[in-house]
Amino acid sequence: MEQTPPVPPPPGTSLFEMDIDAVGQNHLRSVSKWGKFISITLLIFVALGVIGLVAQYDQIIRQIGDLMAFDNKTAGILLAVVILFIGLILFFLFYLLRACSLIKQGLVAQNSDRIAEGFKAMKVVFTMGIIFSTLSILSTIYALVTL
Repeated sequence: MEQTPPVPPPPGTSLFEMDIDAVGQNHLRSVSKWGKFISITLLIFVALGVIGLVAQYDQIIRQIGDLMAFDNKTAGILLAVVILFIGLILFFLFYLLRACSLIKQGLVAQNSDRIAEGFKAMKVVFTMGIIFSTLSILSTIYALVTL
């Protein structure tokens, strides 16, 4: 029995062997625009927060030490954790911006590879969202159990 070689899909079809109609393209374009707007807006807010954090570093350390009865070393460690959290947020927002940009570029150029790359970046965004949600739920359960 001979096997016939697989037939490549005709040009103009997407990665998933289906065409995206005009309504689907409009929905993807709209989602891409809103995602890009949200990510850029949040990146600006995070950047302003980081600038404020850097500008008032000594005063923030002093206030944290006074409010929570920490010494300066412990307050510095707490601030390092906050900076790490800000880094994770920046990573999340960067991938959201990247996903939206790639999806929009793919729609404009009718390039399914770009759209696929955009969805890969969106997969990272959703994976990080699931991880953050799971950690949040676990910390809430832990806090309730230790009451």
